[in-house]
Amino acid sequence: MHPDHLPQRSPSPFSVLVLMTLSLYFGTGDACAINKCQRNGSTTYTDQTCPDGSVALPFELHVAPADDPEAAQQRHLADQQKLTLIQQNNARQDKSDQHHALVAAQKYKLARAQKYRCKKLETKLKTARQLQSETRHGTNKRKAEQAQLHVQHAENNYEASCTADQ
Repeated sequence: MHPDHLPQRSPSPFSVLVLMTLSLYFGTGDACAINKCQRNGSTTYTDQTCPDGSVALPFELHVAPADDPEAAQQRHLADQQKLTLIQQNNARQDKSDQHHALVAAQKYKLARAQKYRCKKLETKLKTARQLQSETRHGTNKRKAEQAQLHVQHAENNYEASCTADQ
C-alpha cells in the first residue's frame, strides 16, 4: 500500500497524557521571568535575580483582553519600555564588568613587573655582597670601600622598591 493510503491512528490516551505533562513541565518556570528590583529609590527590571542590596518587588504582568486593541497597544509600549530598561541595565553591567576586568589585568601586570624588578634587584644585591666579601680580606682598601658603597646602594634600591610595598 502507498503511505498516503494507510489508515490514520489516533494517539493513545497515555501518549496524550505524557505530552500534556511534559508541556506543562517545560512550558512553565522562570525561563522568561522578569524581576523588579528597587535600590535607593530606583527601580530596575532584570531577567536575573536582583543584585545584593536591592529589594525584590512583586512584578505582575497585566494582560488585557484580546478584544481591546488600545490596551494591547499600551501593554506593548510598556513592555518595550521595560525591555529598554533591562537592556540599559545589562549594558551598564557589561561596561562595569569590562572596566573591572581591565583594572584587574593592569594590577596583575604591575604586580608581575614589580616582582621581576625585585628579583633583579635581589640578584644585584647578592652580587654586591659577594664582591664585598671577596674584597674585604684583600689588601686593596679602595676596592673594599667601593664594594661597601656598592652594597649600600644595592640595599637602598632593594628596600625602596621591594620592602616598602609589603
